[in-house]
Amino acid sequence: MPDSRFVQTWQHAARELELHVTPWRVVLLPSAKCLVADLWIEGFGSPRGMLLFGQSGQIGDYGEELLREAWAYTVLGLERHVADSHDAIMQRLRQWGWYGAPERMPGWLIGA
Repeated sequence: MPDSRFVQTWQHAARELELHVTPWRVVLLPSAKCLVADLWIEGFGSPRGMLLFGQSGQIGDYGEELLREAWAYTVLGLERHVADSHDAIMQRLRQWGWYGAPERMPGWLIGA
């Protein structure tokens, strides 16, 4: 499970940046493997959203299956212990791209 500072940082950013963030997102894959992402960010990275994992061991050999199922994911490793600034989070989100409904795009992302 993610450390509380990591979750709190992203939840605080979610409130200020109009994000939909869910900690401990459970993903059931067609192979019947159940993965638990530290965080899920709706609308970014892929049509199904971006899954954030703290360690590659959480994914194991299921990265390709995640991609086949239209999930985007990243492994933050030691980065998850760093409290990102809102600017750093915004930059990361821009890199992942917006895949949600146009009318739900966060205001700060419009014209970025």
